[in-house]
Amino acid sequence: MRKHNTILTAIALIVLSGCAAHSNSIYYWGNYSQTAYEYQKSPSESSRQAHVQSLTAIVENAVAQHKKIPPGICAELGMLQAQNSPELALQYFNEEKIYSPSQHRLWIS
Repeated sequence: MRKHNTILTAIALIVLSGCAAHSNSIYYWGNYSQTAYEYQKSPSESSRQAHVQSLTAIVENAVAQHKKIPPGICAELGMLQAQNSPELALQYFNEEKIYSPSQHRLWIS
């Protein structure tokens, strides 16, 4: 009986962990929280580059997974690129305008 309960518990844990792995979010966030935290905690060129790479991966993976790019991601990329590449920063700012949720709302006046 004990072995049977252990097997059932193991199966239940596997099933529940499989369900938890799938996100129902309409946005793809990647590892945004981790790299943003590291960059804020210890600002350096390496943590900045890691965060830029994370943000870029978020945009690429969101498109690949047919999810929406989270609000503010392109704007943050633009801010991080503004000093080194103003043209690239402008491109990201324009993308933020395109993908912004406010562009999809109906405004009632």
